[in-house]
This record gives sequence, structure tokens and C-alpha cells, in this order.
Amino acid sequence: MPLAPFKTATILFAAFQLGLAILWTTQPPQLGGLRTTSIAASFVSFASGLMLCALSYTEHTRSLRPSLLLNAYLLLSALLDVAVLRTFWMAAVSTPIRALFTVSFSLKLVVLVLEAKEKGKYLRHGVQLGSPEATAGLYSQGFFWWLNPLLSTGFRRLLKPHDLYSLDEEMASELLNRRFWHAWDKGKSLYKAILAWRLRIEYQGKKEKKKISKTNHD
Repeated sequence: MPLAPFKTATILFAAFQLGLAILWTTQPPQLGGLRTTSIAASFVSFASGLMLCALSYTEHTRSLRPSLLLNAYLLLSALLDVAVLRTFWMAAVSTPIRALFTVSFSLKLVVLVLEAKEKGKYLRHGVQLGSPEATAGLYSQGFFWWLNPLLSTGFRRLLKPHDLYSLDEEMASELLNRRFWHAWDKGKSLYKAILAWRLRIEYQGKKEKKKISKTNHD
């Protein structure tokens, strides 16, 4: 996936957060806790914007899927920012701060959309994917959107074997069979010991029952 738009949006977001922090420092001290908290929050958002850029680059170069961590963070913080944005426009806050926070919020939404985009069409030529699930992000997995093409095909006509997605390599029967027998051979001695212990308990229990029954009979 091309990272230039994401990097640009993220750097702009961080720059606007830094601008917000500077604007808040120019506000009158009479604002009290609102001024102090807003300065701290703006600097934290500035640092998070820089970290977003670095973490996203790492995720995009090492994973086929969009980052679950980044998507969850951006979605949650955007929902919380809605309340902050509403408060700024209803409270006695200076117009430049309102405008700057609104632009910053819009950029966060842009970053959220860009980060949520799947990378299937950006893979190198020749890379084969067994299933769209391999590149499905947080929202596609949560709402099973990656199944929509298969469901659409099934709605139009009967599905055939070649319409179905390939299984993930981790679910291949040959691999699972090897893992099963490896685990079985590795724990065979343990299973034998457990079986012998269980048989001994059963034998002792039956032996005690016979003694009790014989005693009651006498």
C-alpha cells in the first residue's frame, strides 16, 4: 500500500496538534484546568501522531493485514474527540482553537480511513493469497465483509468447488496430521502413565467396594 498519503495526513495531524498546544499556551490563565489539560492533551496527541507514522510503516512492511492496534486506537480516539469537538463549539473557546481542532479531527478521520484500507491490491505481482481473510482488517473481520464476494456469487448461482476460498496453510490436513502425530508421540509415555494411574484407582475402588459389601454381608 502506498504510504505517502498516510504519512502526509499523519504528519499534518501531528503538526496541527502541536499548533493546538501552542495556541492553548497563549490562552489566559483564568481558564484554569481547561487550559492545563488541553495543553497536555495536545502534546500527547502530537507525540501519538509521530508514533502512528512509525508504527504504521512497521505494520505495513511486516503484515498483510491493516494494523488492528492502530485501527482500534484511531476509532476509539475519534469517537472520544466527537465529544471534545462538540464541547469546544458550545463553550467559550477562542475561534482559532475551534477551527484548528476541527481540522485536526478531520485529519484523524482521514488517517482512520487510510489505515483501514486493505492491502490485497497493493501486493507484489505473483503473490498468491489463499483467501481474502488473509488481508482482512479489523472492520472486515468484525463484520465478515471479506465473505461478501462469496455470498454474492452464491446468491446469483449455485456455488462450485472452485468458487470456494482455499484453506489457510495452518489448516491444511497434511500439516495438522503431522502435528497431531508429533504431539501424540511426544506425549505417549505421559498418556500411558495417566492410563495406568487411572486403572489403578478404578481397581482400588472396586476392591474397597467388595470389602465393604463383604463386611455388610457378614
